[in-house]
Formats: sequence, C-alpha cells, structure tokens
Amino acid sequence: AGGKSLLPVAICLALGLAVVAVSLPGCGGCRKTPAQRKEEEEERKKREAERRARKEKEKPKPNFEVSRLATRPDSDRPAVSWCKPGHWTATTLAAKANNFDFLGDLEISQLDRKGKPVPLPAMPFRLTTSRQVALPKGQPKVFESVMFVPRTESLVSGSGRLKYRRGGRTAWSFQNPMPRMPSYQYHLVVLARWPQRYTYLKLLDSVKPPVDTLHDDPVEPYYRVSLIRADRRVALPSHALLWTSTACVLWDDAEPGALTGVQQKALLDWLHWGGQLIVSGPDSLDALAGSFLAPYMPATVTDSKRKILSADFRALSEWSEQGKESKSESPPSPRLARSWTGVQLRLHPQGRFIPGSGDLLAERRVGRGRVVVSAFRLSGGELTSWRGFDEMFNAFLLRRPPRKFIGSGDNKLGDLEVRWADGRGRLDAARICNLRYLARDTGITFATYGADTLSSDESSLGSPPAAPGVAAWNDFSDVAKGARDALHDAAQIEIPERGFIVYVVAGYLLVLVPANWFLFRLLGRVEWAWAAAPVIAVACTIVVIRLAQLDIGFARAQTEIAVVELQRDYPRAHVARYAALYTSLTTSYKFLFDDAGAVALPFSMVNSPRDFAMVPGQRRRTVVYRHGQDARLEGITVISNSIGEIHGEQMVDLGGSVSLVENPNGPPRVVNQTQLTLRNVMLVSKNESGRVKTARLGTLEPGATTSVLDLGEADSERIAHLDLGPLTKLVGEKDDLEPGEMRLVAVVRQEIPGMTVRPAAPQVRRAALVVAHLKYGHGKEPRADRNSRFCPSESTPLSTDY
Repeated sequence: AGGKSLLPVAICLALGLAVVAVSLPGCGGCRKTPAQRKEEEEERKKREAERRARKEKEKPKPNFEVSRLATRPDSDRPAVSWCKPGHWTATTLAAKANNFDFLGDLEISQLDRKGKPVPLPAMPFRLTTSRQVALPKGQPKVFESVMFVPRTESLVSGSGRLKYRRGGRTAWSFQNPMPRMPSYQYHLVVLARWPQRYTYLKLLDSVKPPVDTLHDDPVEPYYRVSLIRADRRVALPSHALLWTSTACVLWDDAEPGALTGVQQKALLDWLHWGGQLIVSGPDSLDALAGSFLAPYMPATVTDSKRKILSADFRALSEWSEQGKESKSESPPSPRLARSWTGVQLRLHPQGRFIPGSGDLLAERRVGRGRVVVSAFRLSGGELTSWRGFDEMFNAFLLRRPPRKFIGSGDNKLGDLEVRWADGRGRLDAARICNLRYLARDTGITFATYGADTLSSDESSLGSPPAAPGVAAWNDFSDVAKGARDALHDAAQIEIPERGFIVYVVAGYLLVLVPANWFLFRLLGRVEWAWAAAPVIAVACTIVVIRLAQLDIGFARAQTEIAVVELQRDYPRAHVARYAALYTSLTTSYKFLFDDAGAVALPFSMVNSPRDFAMVPGQRRRTVVYRHGQDARLEGITVISNSIGEIHGEQMVDLGGSVSLVENPNGPPRVVNQTQLTLRNVMLVSKNESGRVKTARLGTLEPGATTSVLDLGEADSERIAHLDLGPLTKLVGEKDDLEPGEMRLVAVVRQEIPGMTVRPAAPQVRRAALVVAHLKYGHGKEPRADRNSRFCPSESTPLSTDY
C-alpha cells in the first residue's frame, strides 16, 4: 500500500524533470555565435553611450566658450597670432554663451612678459580697446575688434575680457601670447580659389632670404605668407588703417564678391597709398571684369586662347643676362614640355609692359601703389622650378632692387646669404614695403624706424629691435613734430600785457561814465543812466572775454591742425589730426569720429621719446578706444590750466579729387573737384632729369580749373595764429620728390569733417594743410640680380653703384 501511494508522486517528479529537460537550451545555449556576441556588444556600447550622454547633459556647461584671439590678415586657420609693434591690427574672437544671453563689452589690451600693461610710448597712458558684444544663448558668434601694440622690447600677450555692461564685472578673461613681427617683415596675402598652389612662395629667396643657417639667430622671412581661400567671406581687415602691416596681395581667380563692401574700399585705399596688387592670369582678368578692381587694371584681354611657349620668355632671359657680372651666371630660359594656357594683353592708356618682360607682364601706377598682371598663371611646377623665377618675382612682381648672393664652399650646409646689390642694409623695411603715409613716414630714416643696425659687410646678424617699420603709427615724424610745435605756439597761455589792461579799463570807464551820461543827457533822461550801468558792465565783460580769449584764463579752447593727403583722381583722403585742448577747470573729453575706421591715441607732448620722463608721483592712466558703428577715444582728462593733446587719423571722402589734366599742346591744368577751397596753392614737380619746378596757383575754389603758368615761390600761411609755414616748407621740400613726381600743396581754412569733441569748446581754431600727389613716376627700371644663388660670390665687399 505504501508503495502504491508513492507511485503518483514519482510519476509527477518524472514528468517535471522531463519538462525541465525539454526547456533547457542544451550545449547551444552555452555557445554564442560571433554575430550574436557582436550584436550584444553593440547593444552594450549603445546603452553606455546613452548613459554618458544623459550624465553629460546633466553636467553644467561653462558659461562661455571663447577661442584664441586671432589677428588679420592671416590664413583661414592660423596656428599663431602675429602682431607688429607700432601698427593698428584687426583681430577676431569666436565666443558662445552656453547658459544665458550675454550683453556686454569685449576689451583687449597688451601685457608684457611680467603681466603688466604695455605703456604708450613717451606718454603717461596705457590703452584698452573696446567694443560691444551680444551673445544669444547657445549661438556662437565671431567678433571683429582692433588692437594697438606699442613699440616694446618685451614679449607681448594679448589680454582680453568679456565684461558685463551693467556694473562692469568681468564675465570671462583670456590671455594668449602674440609673437612679434620684426620691423622689416610684412604680410604677403594670397587670395585664390586654390591657395595651396602658392605654398611655394614661402620658400622663395625673395620671400625668405637665404641666410647662413650656422648662425644662432637667422633672419626671419621678409614676408609672412597668408594663404586665404577667397570663395567665401575672407579674413581681411575692414579698414585701410588696419592694412599697414600688409605689403602685397596676390590675386588668382578669387571671387570679388568674397570681399565685403568695406573690405573692397579698404583694399582700394591701401592700394592708392602704396600697396602692391599682383594679378595672376589668365582666369583672373575675366573674373575681375566689371568688379571694383576693373578700373585699375593695367590691361585687358584680347585673346583668351593664347599659348605661352618657351620663346615668349626670351626677353626675360636677355634682361637677366644684361645685369649679371658673368653671362654664365644667368639662368637658362624655361623649357616647356608643352605650351601654357595664357592670354594676349591689351594695355590701358595708363598701363605699360614692364621693360624686360616682353608682353608677359603689364603694370600700372595707382596713386603711390601699383597693379601688375601676368599673361600666364603664376603657379605650376614648370614655372616655379625654373631657376630664374625667383629673380623675376623679386624684380618684376615685387619691384625690388637687384640682389647679390654671397657664399663659400659648395653651400651644402646652407652657408649662403643675400644682400642688396647697392650695399644698403639687407633688413631695410623700405625695401620690403612700399606703403607710405605722409604724416607717418616723412623724415623717418633707416635708423629711426628700427631696421637692422648692422652694416652690409658684417657677418653677425644679431637681433633687430622690436620696431614698427614703415607706414606705422608715428608721433615723432617730421610732420608730427611740425604740428606739435605749431600747436604749442598757438595753444600756450599768455598773460595780458600792461597796455592791454590799461586800454580795456580806460575804455570801460569811458563808456560807463561820460558816454553813458552824455547819451541820456541828449535824450533828456539822465536818471536812466543809472539803469543802463549794469547793462553796460555785462556788455563790456563779454567784449573783454572776446578780446582777451585765453589770456584771462577761464575758458575751454580747441586748437586743431589737420594734414590732408590726397592721391590723384581718388576722392578719399588720409586725414591726420593733431588737436590741443586747453581748459581752466579739469575736464574729461571724448573724441568722436564719424566712421569705424578712424584710429586715435593721445599725442605725445615731446618731440623725441628720449625727452619724456614721468613726474614723481605720477601714475599712468588708461584711455579707451571704442569702436563699432563709429569710433571714439575716451578717458582724456585735462587738468586745470593745462593742455592735453590727441592724434587721430581717418580716411575721409572729400566728394571729389584733385586731378592733373595733361595737355600736349600747352601747359597742364589742375582741377579741384573736392568740396574744399584751396588757398595759397603751390605746385612742385621734378622731371625725369631731376630738374625741379615750382608754380604758384593762388586760390582754387571747389570745381575750379587753372593752368600751370606762373613760376615762383609761395608765401608761408598763417591762419588765426596757426603758423603753417614750416609744415608747408616741409612737405614741399625739393629733395623729397622723386623723378617724375608732381605734388600740390595748399592751405584750407574750413573744417575737415569727421571728428567731434565733447564737451565742445567755445573757442576753436583750425587750419589744414592739403598735399595732393598729382603724378608719380614709374620709379627705377627693374634690374637683374648681380649673380644667382647657384653661382654665389665668395668676396664680401660690395660695390655701391646701382
């Protein structure tokens, strides 16, 4: 019975074991296929990524993401931000606010290696530049700004901060080092559809001079090459006075529309004051037809299917042979494996083919600057590997003097050096950049702008000082010194003379007593004389203030001298302003400029940095240059009974140009198409033989035309106690002219628009000196190098003939 009772239990256990056995996966459950394992791994990684994403999302982001401060011009993605001391520089900064909308200011200053602000030269000031910024939450934006790096021997860092508009608290600060460009180094910008084709420029001897690499401190490149793809918005400065560190632009099939309107205007301003534009054919000329550059091209295309052959370079080879010390040193003509695509050029009336280039290269003078176009593309292996290409690039495209290569041995160790053939300093910035501004560069020399101080036959290179070079901001040029002297003479406070006081008192008593009594005696109302006495006292007080001006010392006064420089047939002028402000009560001034391209700084009170010294107890103050839709200089405080001075510069449209109309059958005519009345007009010219002629034209009203007939000497001009005679003589000096140049010098009594001073002074005296460059020569013809780098000279003494 017991056994029978256990039978159902055993059957149930057997059935349960059977069910469990059937449900087990067997050996296949212990072993997974590779596909199954891969799928499970991917699923695991996906879950892990989602977990990290959720965690990252929950993690708070920094308030700001700010990039490194970049300078312009430079390549699309520069690794280093370069600065050139003494030059205003355009900058860009990318930023994003992650957690809130931000409205504030971006401030930029320069720090030395000790972290202290770099002072302005020969002044008790330091500078901060500022602009408004608006950052909507989560939206990245790029802000353009400017900075000015004073001349300093210390390494410089760009320091900036984002500052809340309300309260001025710092929201974000940053700092990055900025290597200095030496005085002789300038930018060479390539604007091309395919800029990588011009990487070879960085290796040319004319761009990076071969210097003995065994020296510890080799010379840096003459040009810092920036390769910019120009089929979209390009990283170029927006205003001409930020282009002063750029010497040359090479244009190859770039899209003109990639430049904004203000960038196009800035490029034209830069070109007229000495910039060089190299246009690489053949496609560029068709692309530029109808563009903002079309009116300045030296030639147009007549045949777009021309084939360039080896024989077309024969003129270049012959030109090179004529300049060599030995014909065996002349590089052979390029041997083309196949013909190149080129164009046939037809010259503009003001253009010409460069002597020695055949019909391959045409040039045209544009103001002080120059445009050169080629009939073939300036890239390609056959051209750039040609031994004579660097010589052609130096002489024809850069228009620089001939060179001489010095070496010893077989030069396998790089023991090679290049010098100018005329013996001048090899690091002369004037040989590298042709850009010039009259107010900045008049009177500067090889020593004053900070070029290499070594003589041409020294073997040691040394370290050139951190100096501005040519076209830099300059408070110590001859023009600046002349303006400073005139301001000091006109703005000084004078004590009234004894005779003046006697006459004023006697006149007051005469009017108050006998004249007053006699007048009302005639009217039969003598009692009215008592009522008229207070009125007479007030009126006499006003007359005394008017007569004495600053002599009695309780007024605000502004004295301004402007130097206006014009280029022929171009309506925009470079205006340099020098202003002195006197006040009897401490006053804080603001200087407002109409356009955002204006720049301004306090004006040094001394003629040389060596003459400046801080007064015991004096501290440096910060001035702020703000820019946006306009520009302004703030923080200029003039203490009681003293004078403060500022120096501002801007490009101003005068509504027309001053032109020279040549007449083959008679004397030339000068046309004044500006809105200014030109007085005491003097014309100075030098012909190709070096003979100087001076003509006096009198007064030229707006729209007037006059023939150049009378020869003589112009008188000095003195306007309201502002003596412009020394400045007039300075800019009209005969020795300053080049052969073929013609210059007009005149005086203007009216205000040059563009600057407003707040608070306004009740007494304002102004004078402007106008200098119009009516004609330039083409300069010295291109000359071939004395030898080539493949046949260097082993003798170090150089001849000084050119």
